[in-house]
Amino acid sequence: MSMLVLMFVLLVWVFRVCQFPGCIATSTNSKDTTAFSAHADQKSFNLTDTRSAIVIFSCLTPVGGHINLVFPSANSEQVSCLVWKIAFMFTPYSDGLKLNPFETFMMVIVGSLIIVIVTLQSQILRKYQKAILTWRRRISTQDSTIKQQQLMIDNHLSVMKEQAHVMANQHDTIESQAKIILEETNFAETQNRYVELIESNNAILDQTIKHQKDTIGYQNESMNTQERCLTELLRFIQPQIESDSFRESWNELIRIMEDSSPSSNSGSDTDTENE
Repeated sequence: MSMLVLMFVLLVWVFRVCQFPGCIATSTNSKDTTAFSAHADQKSFNLTDTRSAIVIFSCLTPVGGHINLVFPSANSEQVSCLVWKIAFMFTPYSDGLKLNPFETFMMVIVGSLIIVIVTLQSQILRKYQKAILTWRRRISTQDSTIKQQQLMIDNHLSVMKEQAHVMANQHDTIESQAKIILEETNFAETQNRYVELIESNNAILDQTIKHQKDTIGYQNESMNTQERCLTELLRFIQPQIESDSFRESWNELIRIMEDSSPSSNSGSDTDTENE
């Protein structure tokens, strides 16, 4: 509403300041509408005049544009004439420009429509501005959250890269440990083989020792039997050796042997005697 009041005040000021001879001449004669409409047409104005350009762009453009929006079938000349009549009602030169009832009705309708349209536009613009502000705030908050999430993702990726590097090092360590375990397993297998060989050798040695023990036992038994035999033999021979007849026969045997070797020396005799 305040915008419309300011617009009409501006129009009154413009028409009070700008004095057009054609408009003044037509305003004195109320019956000459063709001359007024001819002068009201924007083609009849000199566009090089600054004041006429101000009038055209300040009056015809906003008000006439709304009228053309409401009544698209209206003639531009009629619209211009109606706008000029409405404007001249607030000027000192509006004596001969009286509006008919239709034009008054149209003026009221157009004014009310303009007020409604401007009010709706302002409300819609305010709503859109509020919505745009809220959306901008939401977008800014979403941008901040997206940036934070991006930072979190970057940090998570860096942590994952470090974990992957650590896992790669652990994999290398595990491979080296596996190689060591394989070597130890092979060494343990060789040791087990050596142990098996030693056990088999021990078994063979045990059998050999057992056989030797058996052999020694048999030898001991044979020696014991020989000893018993010798003991029995000595027991049987000893009384015969101690008898005189055995000594005589023994001495006779020695004498015969000495007689059978006369060329033998004393050493040989000694050897023979020893024998």
